[in-house]
Amino acid sequence: MNSSLPDELRARLSLWRTDRTIIARFAPSHTRDQRFNAPPADARPAAVLALIYPRGGQWHVPLIVRPSDAKHHQGQVALPGGACDPGESTDQTALRELEEELGVPAAQVELLGSLTPFFVPASRFFVHPWVGWTYHAAFCPNPSEVADLIECPLGPIVDLSALSTETRRLGGQDAEVPYFAISAHRVWGATCIVLGELAAVCNTKV
Repeated sequence: MNSSLPDELRARLSLWRTDRTIIARFAPSHTRDQRFNAPPADARPAAVLALIYPRGGQWHVPLIVRPSDAKHHQGQVALPGGACDPGESTDQTALRELEEELGVPAAQVELLGSLTPFFVPASRFFVHPWVGWTYHAAFCPNPSEVADLIECPLGPIVDLSALSTETRRLGGQDAEVPYFAISAHRVWGATCIVLGELAAVCNTKV
């Protein structure tokens, strides 16, 4: 395990500039043009947090399975996150949602930087991804918001060995859908985009 990863990510994120060709490869083909332009006027600000933490000699990132009765993205695998409250900054949202969904206090998390915001057509959210880390992660999932917790090793995401692609019928057309195969799940859409960009940052030299 690279014990200096948080420091390296902090440095890389401070210099990171959006590269659409990198990010777009992780988005479903039928919405790539919509996601990375200026968001529509009715888009709602939201934030997610990719939290890295050590477990068993490896870096991990927690993913959650949304309940079947969730308001958005029912049953899908996601990063902790949600809509911004009025007057709330996106970093505050990311930390609040992490605490509400997985019980990790904001005081135990150090934010390392942000990734590229993008639009999610299905929910009308303009998502701001943040990256943070904690040395000791003790999760207490909120059953009203989390059906299952996946503690995902970061290695297969960073080296892209878990990345694959399939064709799905979405929005009335066939779309090429990238996804990360994690446990028994296919992690696609917004979560795949964030994890894919995080992999790109991890692989960038500074």
